[in-house]
Amino acid sequence: NASDVVTTPYLKFTSSAVTLLAMSFGKPCIAPDKGSFKEVLDGKGAFLYDPDTKDGLSQAITAAVEAKEDLPAMGQYNLQQAEKREWDNIASMTLDVYRQCLSE
Repeated sequence: NASDVVTTPYLKFTSSAVTLLAMSFGKPCIAPDKGSFKEVLDGKGAFLYDPDTKDGLSQAITAAVEAKEDLPAMGQYNLQQAEKREWDNIASMTLDVYRQCLSE
């Protein structure tokens, strides 16, 4: 909670649990533009970078520093996105998928 931005510079990953935790704390993120990060983050709440570019991460960090005044709004956006992923909402969406499959 003491940070302004959370960075998740993973080269290999299977989920974005740290990212979701950061979002639930209302923090903007710096993350690779691939895999599960692309499922939960976008440019409104994150600085996404190409992990295959040599200086992609450093460019994203520089962009975050230069956008310091935008960070609180980005964090609020991420908090709103994280709240959509609460267990009740996920359970309801999963149930809808099953109902749709059964009705076909």
